[in-house]
Amino acid sequence: MKYCYFRKHSDIVFNMNILVIGGGNMGKTLAQSILQSNIVSAEELFIFEKDEDKVVELNNEQLGTAFSTVDQHFEKADL
Repeated sequence: MKYCYFRKHSDIVFNMNILVIGGGNMGKTLAQSILQSNIVSAEELFIFEKDEDKVVELNNEQLGTAFSTVDQHFEKADL
């Protein structure tokens, strides 16, 4: 079981890796919201996107680690 801790007075941070499937409008917005809410850090956020050009764009925006092939990131994800 993963535990949460308090980073700041009002921010709850979960010690987990989150995988967002799809880096389109909805997935990108979800990733941005997760990072802005300090739920996890960019190192703990993964985005699976099958379009290689979109992967490059997402990685340039530093919204976590974007990838286009099924690999070890799926195994690292808790949610």
